Amino acid sequence: MRVPLAWLPAGIYMVLIWMVSSFPIPKEDIFGDHIPFKDKGIHAVEFCVLAVLWMHASLRTWPARSPLRHAMATGWVVLHWGLLDEMHQALVPGRNSEWLDLLADGVGATAGVLFYGTLLRLSLRKKSIVATHETVHNP
Repeated sequence: MRVPLAWLPAGIYMVLIWMVSSFPIPKEDIFGDHIPFKDKGIHAVEFCVLAVLWMHASLRTWPARSPLRHAMATGWVVLHWGLLDEMHQALVPGRNSEWLDLLADGVGATAGVLFYGTLLRLSLRKKSIVATHETVHNP
């Protein structure tokens, strides 16, 4: 039961990305033209979150594999989901597909993998420090 629950957030988020990509974008949005690169920023954040969710599920499913292997697989899957999303958007009326969006997806995926990897490293470091402390004070 632990494995399906680990994948549930990533799966739901991927469906959410697909659903949001299915809606045409209105000509007048709430930000107007005041925020430069807003679309690319949204793509980067969106795929950063997906990468974090995917890394978490992957590490819970296959804990014995190296974190680098998880990071590479996560980056590959998330970037390909971005490619599929861009192809999907090309078919939605009022939407378009841009290679810069895919680049932003890749930047977001990389940031998500690095963020999760940093959290993992800090967590393992903390566990190591606590274990060393307990060994020294409780022989």
